[in-house]
Amino acid sequence: MFTGKQVLKMVYPPARCLCKIPMRKFDLDKIRGIGYWYYDGKTGEAVITKKKMIEEILRILDPVWLINLKMEHLKVLRRLPLHYNKEDHPLADHFIKVVQFCVKNQVCAGSDYSKR
Repeated sequence: MFTGKQVLKMVYPPARCLCKIPMRKFDLDKIRGIGYWYYDGKTGEAVITKKKMIEEILRILDPVWLINLKMEHLKVLRRLPLHYNKEDHPLADHFIKVVQFCVKNQVCAGSDYSKR
């Protein structure tokens, strides 16, 4: 129905957003002897250690950061179970799924995604 009132059309400029996702870089040569990993519910990080919670190698806050690891590291993480508390299962599951995705699709540090 026509009311006789003028209709205004608001035009907003496009939102400015990140063009690239900031990724943490790891010193891949220092990551050796992965033997255990667990989800720390207090900090929300996955912690990779040499042995059962003794010598910490790496702390990963965002599951996407796992893409920056070498394929050999990802295969070791896929083989090892991620330890977590029952209440942290939904969050810890993200880390497991990213590792499985990376190994299945060969996504890792140094791989060329444009050729796929």
